[in-house]
Amino acid sequence: MVLLINSSDDETSLSDAFNMRQDNLPPGMAPTLRIYHVFVLVAGVTGNSLVLYASSRYQGALKADPPTIVLIQHLAVVDLSLGILRMLPKVITEFTGVWVMGSEVCWVTGYFYNLPLLVEFCSVALISLNRSLVIADPLNGCYYRSRRQVTLTCTGLWGTISGYLALVFIFKPNVQIRYNPYTSSCDIALVDVQTYSSAKFWWFPPLILFILLPLGVIIVSNTFILIKIALVRGAGPGVKAVAMVMLISWTFVVGVTPRIVYLGMWLLEVNTKGYQPCLVVISNEGLVLNIWLNPIIYMVTNVSFKNFLVGRVRKFFKSERKRVRPSVVIELMPMAESRETS
Repeated sequence: MVLLINSSDDETSLSDAFNMRQDNLPPGMAPTLRIYHVFVLVAGVTGNSLVLYASSRYQGALKADPPTIVLIQHLAVVDLSLGILRMLPKVITEFTGVWVMGSEVCWVTGYFYNLPLLVEFCSVALISLNRSLVIADPLNGCYYRSRRQVTLTCTGLWGTISGYLALVFIFKPNVQIRYNPYTSSCDIALVDVQTYSSAKFWWFPPLILFILLPLGVIIVSNTFILIKIALVRGAGPGVKAVAMVMLISWTFVVGVTPRIVYLGMWLLEVNTKGYQPCLVVISNEGLVLNIWLNPIIYMVTNVSFKNFLVGRVRKFFKSERKRVRPSVVIELMPMAESRETS
């Protein structure tokens, strides 16, 4: 699947891809990226599934206030969606070389391709803003008072962003999802050069509302947290939660910065032909950094979640030993009986 957003006469300018052409990549990078993408898919899906399972099934698996736990659960759902909707088709297409999932999956994946990513911008901004308000006023600073408020906010995010993307794909013919059964390809493309300026107009609102504005909130909130910690020489109660929020936020900022730079170059019509493949790779891999890194951050900054995972692993291996032990006893009994008879 290829996203052609910098349209030209021959429509060959590549911005995003499930399967970049092998000759567009630097030598030796394609096999490395395949291995890394498999790791991201497996680690991301497994890690975020464990976060959802632990936080919803076992009380105290995540030590935080209820609104923060719901925000973490929502972020895990977003990362899980990114793994399934972005990484799974990418991994399958990289190993097969062509799009093998048919037209229906092409349309579904094309529509939802950027949806979880835009939601993640807003979700990380909500987590950062909520934690900065708590630090500013520990007694009354928390914006969310109940799980229901957080759930309604997150549901509103999904609905708003989904509605806007639906308008882009339904009412603007210059942005199309195209499936070609003869070449086994699935593309999201601008149709021609004449619609290029119109397409930029339609992508400006989500760039400001769902990317730049949340990114500004993330940077300002976490900068405030850093200053507050420096002034009081410590974060006080909830230092682990503060560390968790800051690690999630700053790794997210580092990951998405190359894509924002690349998108800005596209909007400003900067020529990126000479170094476009490398820039595409860096921006693509940065977008999926938090998919597998967030569960590790939860485990490092949350002792209860770490103990939960260690306990599950120990319990699994103990159950496996109990299954093996009877078979060993049964095999040894005939040997003991043969020695007695001899």
